[in-house]
Amino acid sequence: MLNICMEFGVDYDVKFNYMKSVAMRVGPRFNVACKSLELGGKALRFVDSVKYLGVNILAWRFFKCSFAHVKLKFFRLFNCTYAKS
Repeated sequence: MLNICMEFGVDYDVKFNYMKSVAMRVGPRFNVACKSLELGGKALRFVDSVKYLGVNILAWRFFKCSFAHVKLKFFRLFNCTYAKS
């Protein structure tokens, strides 16, 4: 799949930034080491979480999202507002 993406990039003059590209595994074998994925000859990093559209998706045995950062921002704003009133 990554080779197809690279071929598309060459054909349509699109460059992929391998420094910003990461890989994450979700499923029963999420923590098992696997062969590295390469994009443009550079190995992609495996990460434990990805932030997509403001939601943190976690590498876990099943699809899992974290909303802790959203709660943190809410309570920070609430406490700031409450302290001023």
